[in-house]
Amino acid sequence: MLMEPAVLVAEDDDLTAQLIVETLREAGYRVIRGRDGDEALELARDEQPKLIVLDLNMPGRRGYEVLRCALRQPRRPRVLVLTALGRADIEREIRALGADDFMRKPFAPHDLARRAVSLLAADGARPEGAEASSGLAR
Repeated sequence: MLMEPAVLVAEDDDLTAQLIVETLREAGYRVIRGRDGDEALELARDEQPKLIVLDLNMPGRRGYEVLRCALRQPRRPRVLVLTALGRADIEREIRALGADDFMRKPFAPHDLARRAVSLLAADGARPEGAEASSGLAR
């Protein structure tokens, strides 16, 4: 039996994190949560998630540092960066660092799920019980 892919949610805001965690669990993924940058890095090393949903503005190590460290892991995860910051240059900056996708807050949960499914499908990772043509992937 294959284990569903792990997704790490690195988000310090409890309400936002709860929304992301519930959305991704409903999509069929095993979700773990880091409440700050240090905890996120520790979980990324220990759990080796296939995807990290990463807030840029967290206590401890900032999202930029978490991104740099996560992308140096032997099993490089996909990274979807979330931010409430409105600067236009942020997306270019985080993509130049190696992030796979970028979303501004607030976001629509179904859009987040669709992007997560798409990023994970690029690596051949699907949630448990998902078929090749998942409704979320459309």
